[in-house]
Amino acid sequence: MKRPSVLVLLVGLAACSDRVVSGAENSEGPTQLRLEPTPQVSFGGLDERPEYSFSVVSDGAFLAANKFVILDSQNRDFKVYSTAGEHLRTFGRQGDGPGEIGRLPTLLISSDGAVRMWDGLQQRLTVFNDQGEHLESLRPLEGVDIRFAEVAGAFSDNQVVWKQPSQSRGADEAPTGEYRDTTFHVVRAVDGATDTLAWTLAPELFRTVVGGQSLSTRVLFGREGFAVIGGDRLIYGVTDEPLLRSKNQDGSEGPSFRWEAEREPVSAQEIDSLRRQSEAPWRMRQKSGGPQLVEFATAQLSAIESGPARETRPHFSVVHVNGEGGVLVQPATDLFARTDEWVMFDRDGTLLGQFSTPREFRVLDFTRDRILGYTLDNLDLPTVQIRTLTGG
Repeated sequence: MKRPSVLVLLVGLAACSDRVVSGAENSEGPTQLRLEPTPQVSFGGLDERPEYSFSVVSDGAFLAANKFVILDSQNRDFKVYSTAGEHLRTFGRQGDGPGEIGRLPTLLISSDGAVRMWDGLQQRLTVFNDQGEHLESLRPLEGVDIRFAEVAGAFSDNQVVWKQPSQSRGADEAPTGEYRDTTFHVVRAVDGATDTLAWTLAPELFRTVVGGQSLSTRVLFGREGFAVIGGDRLIYGVTDEPLLRSKNQDGSEGPSFRWEAEREPVSAQEIDSLRRQSEAPWRMRQKSGGPQLVEFATAQLSAIESGPARETRPHFSVVHVNGEGGVLVQPATDLFARTDEWVMFDRDGTLLGQFSTPREFRVLDFTRDRILGYTLDNLDLPTVQIRTLTGG
């Protein structure tokens, strides 16, 4: 079996928002698009048909030839549908063997219509065709000396992209106070050679000492790096600026994706809300853990409470890249907004338009005229939807 090449990089995401004021290639501002309120396709929720119901929708993507796939990470399966909503097939099963779905599956978008899955525990790439046939399973990180690896995507030749800090420092090694590591992107070729593709920056962190323990926590509304593979390109940037860059698989420069925005201040209410969200899992551990876990959780809560927050939001929070290389950026809306704002680009960096989605509608993938996503009902059961974009 041919060993794939591997790409290494480190990135992150941050909660943020901006008000978009104009597009880089349209001085009059981006074209206003409209997300139709009535879904073109909708199923899930309490539907008793197993092929049309879901437990946990963790990802989804449009495939070639008017099809899309949904990954249910709890049921450990993929369901494929036509874009008219017809169930075509279900494949995958729980397990750790070749072609099986482990406990931490991630759907990787690629340009050839194949379904690629990354198993975080097994450190394994599994490739299916759109008929659900298992083509191959690879362990591209085997023998690679890395720590804290997080896969960001895969090219259509199964070259895997992973994310790693330039300095994998623990809390004891980091400086006290605010700090930020440089990050990098490296290609590991079949013969083991490496080559730096691009540079970005790690999340802004804050280190403090509580009860003799060195702890690091994220700066609230801090800036971070971002990268993902889509359309056989590396799309990357930092949330410090309203700009994404790209590199082709051969390392050559690709197009940029730029929008103009006014950075808006963060309210005290938003900072308090985000701090409470950061504290929530540690409060649960504090209530239910053993003595050592309770002690650590208490120290972590103290670190979060004393951590700094930025006065303004970063320039973007979410980026989707589809199999064709189009880019969808979420640059706006505060934590209490009822809608999310989106800016869409084609694969060449041309700004196509701007639109909004209801906050409860969670975007999974997109084309120029359709958005794939889902909502959750009051039982947290997902309803998968395709909604149409009009205008432009």
